[in-house]
Amino acid sequence: MGTIHVVGLGPGSIEHLTLGVYKLLKQANLVYVRTFKHPLIDDLIEEGIVLEGFDWIYETSKDFETVYEEIAKLLLQKANIEDQIIFAVPGHPLFAEKTVEILIEILDNGQDKVKMQIHSSMSFLDVVVTSLKIDPINGLNIMNALTIEKNPPNLKVGNIITQVYDRFVASEVKLSLLEFYDGDKEIFLLSSSGIKGKERLERIPLYKLDHMDGIDYLTTIYIPPEKEDKLSDINRLLDIMSKLRSKDGCPWDKEQTHDSLKRYLIEEVYEVIHAIDNKDNENIIEELGDLLLQIIFHCQIAKENGIFELKDVVEGINKKLIYRHPHVFDKFHVSYSDKRWEELKKREKGHKFQYEAMEDVPKSMPTLYLAEKIQKKAANVGFDWGNPLPSIDKIVEESLELKESINTLSLSETTNELGDLLFSVVNVARLCQIDPDEALHKTIEKFICRFKFIEERLNESGIQLAKADLDTMNMLWDKAKEEIG
Repeated sequence: MGTIHVVGLGPGSIEHLTLGVYKLLKQANLVYVRTFKHPLIDDLIEEGIVLEGFDWIYETSKDFETVYEEIAKLLLQKANIEDQIIFAVPGHPLFAEKTVEILIEILDNGQDKVKMQIHSSMSFLDVVVTSLKIDPINGLNIMNALTIEKNPPNLKVGNIITQVYDRFVASEVKLSLLEFYDGDKEIFLLSSSGIKGKERLERIPLYKLDHMDGIDYLTTIYIPPEKEDKLSDINRLLDIMSKLRSKDGCPWDKEQTHDSLKRYLIEEVYEVIHAIDNKDNENIIEELGDLLLQIIFHCQIAKENGIFELKDVVEGINKKLIYRHPHVFDKFHVSYSDKRWEELKKREKGHKFQYEAMEDVPKSMPTLYLAEKIQKKAANVGFDWGNPLPSIDKIVEESLELKESINTLSLSETTNELGDLLFSVVNVARLCQIDPDEALHKTIEKFICRFKFIEERLNESGIQLAKADLDTMNMLWDKAKEEIG
């Protein structure tokens, strides 16, 4: 078994090579290079170093991942035949070098007996920070332009983006960055960094990024840190909430507890629903912000007491969503069903019996929704009509029992029978796939409209509402039904 010597060619000038790497290249009979697209290649050829590249693989592969896997495969094949092989890559072997990453993974997992030795050289980062005159100790986030969605920028530190191969990639990068920065955010465009006579450094607004000439495989982007958190940054909200609860904060905010905030949490939920019902997008944004504030408020209180904080809440919901959606996140692509969803929830909560799942439903939930939720849990184990028609018969039955209890003048019995009737009505709504709360809301609105009609007509006739007789009001009610529905 041979050894693969991986050497870095540095950013682009022969002076960037270490003495050890230079000697290794000079002594080699043949050097494999990942690509001939590197400024140092001509200098190496002039030095009499024989090179063989893998550029042909780029032309025949469907994507970059396939290219790197194929190169790694070929290198391992050659190393199993030859005693020593030299593989040269741009920059530093461990900076944005996927082929080396694949080789390390294969060898660490024992999938091949070949050995590998990495020989360091200057990286693109060395010359970039020199050109920018910045100190990485103050914080620096390095991103790959091709995977920027998986590794978003950190606004509190400087961000360097490499692998900006062309205008198309630059355009994709710009679109991703505009989710975090304003279009006029000043950024730095670097090209051929460290190469004398070719180096370029320009300050431009972000929106101009994909309009610039000369973007190629030697292009790097630098985004300076934001001087303060943007108002759209969740961390800014956390800081504000922390300050409001601090020693010098707001007296009202400081005295709040989980219990004292319960009513406000409920209020904000209803205000969000009201905004949604009104189809008022601006108001929805505002009310969702108020609701988010309540969540942050509770997290801050818990954090101060060493119980939990926002990251724990986020981690919990992420785990729950992934666990309950195996049909999306599981590699075996399990099919989705309501029954499977309920089974996962039962397993997650440690329920052995279905009644435990029913008991676990919060009793503080609005009763119409509570009834519907309990009925759904019963239906999930087959205790269900399956059809709204028989359940309507149940409404008739419960109505007669309610009438009978009223005749007996038993308040307790009437209360029970009325509850049975309401429960049956909710069941019909569920089987008809109608939201009972929404249906009732519509009826309430309809009632108000008809009552307004009655009052306006009485007023036009000079009759006070309190003095109108029931027959007149009933007649106007029927008229309201005809005219306004």
